[in-house]
Amino acid sequence: LRRQRQMCIRDRTIPRDTRDWMAGALLDGNAENIDLIVQGDLDQFPFEVKQSDSKPLGVFKITGNITGGKLDPGFGLQHAGQSAAWPKLEEIRGQIVLDKTNLKIHSDTARTAEVNLSDVNVEVPNYWVINSMLEVNGLVTGSLQSMVNYANASPVSDYLYQMTEEMRGTGNAKVNLRMSLPLGLIGTETIQGKLYLSGNDIQLFRGTPSLQQMRGEIGFTEKGFFLAGVQGSYLGGQVNFNGGIQRDGSSQVNIDGAITAEGLSKAFPSTSMRKLSKRFTGSTRYNASLRLKNQHAEFSLDSNLIGLSIDLPAPLGKSAPEALPLKFSL
Repeated sequence: LRRQRQMCIRDRTIPRDTRDWMAGALLDGNAENIDLIVQGDLDQFPFEVKQSDSKPLGVFKITGNITGGKLDPGFGLQHAGQSAAWPKLEEIRGQIVLDKTNLKIHSDTARTAEVNLSDVNVEVPNYWVINSMLEVNGLVTGSLQSMVNYANASPVSDYLYQMTEEMRGTGNAKVNLRMSLPLGLIGTETIQGKLYLSGNDIQLFRGTPSLQQMRGEIGFTEKGFFLAGVQGSYLGGQVNFNGGIQRDGSSQVNIDGAITAEGLSKAFPSTSMRKLSKRFTGSTRYNASLRLKNQHAEFSLDSNLIGLSIDLPAPLGKSAPEALPLKFSL
């Protein structure tokens, strides 16, 4: 009977993909105050609950505290075409619970790619089935630049069309991140994240003026990104951004803003630009759009230049009330 029971338990193994992930992803750490409870007919081990309304056939539960934990959530999960894998979670301090066929690690605090994490949950809802899923969620806090660095070192950069490669940011920010990763060959990777800006300065590309005092939310998924209430100051005037992923799979950002002659002068302080900017006074509004699809970018800008006085020879010179249509595309 004992041998039959051992053979029965041995035959009921964890699927290989999940077993390989568990062996390779759990890198380091100390476990303390371990409690183990096993109760029930071992022929039913590990007492998987196959339906939510089913009565448990037994108890199998391990709990403990973790310090100095290190976890590689993306171990073996990087897909073809991804520029980077998910960064490792380090300095994990929290709890681990193995309850029947559910594995959960809750981290009160942790770090990844130089950013602080809090209230992090890493869970395999059912490690006993083929094509298990890995669920990860948590709150990221720290400097905006450290979060840009995290994006560039993870698949998030792909979801944002590598637009963060040259980005520089000041001030602090926070990100809510949730992802679901298949541990087997079948399953869909899904990502949901929101970056909350709170008065940050952002330089999108080297050598370009910075967006100042930016506020709002930048969301992203595995399909693209979206903007909600993103606004700030640029070239001396207010600027608003909206848009994101479109039905055809492209992403479009719509920009509505104003610039001032003084803002232009401060943004481009070279000698030649200072001389030119002295011939501009007043301010004007503009509309612009940026469309991204298949790694191809299209940019367009329109303005009637009403409100801006230009002291230049005809046909470029104009008074502030006059319109002088300006169209630019790239």
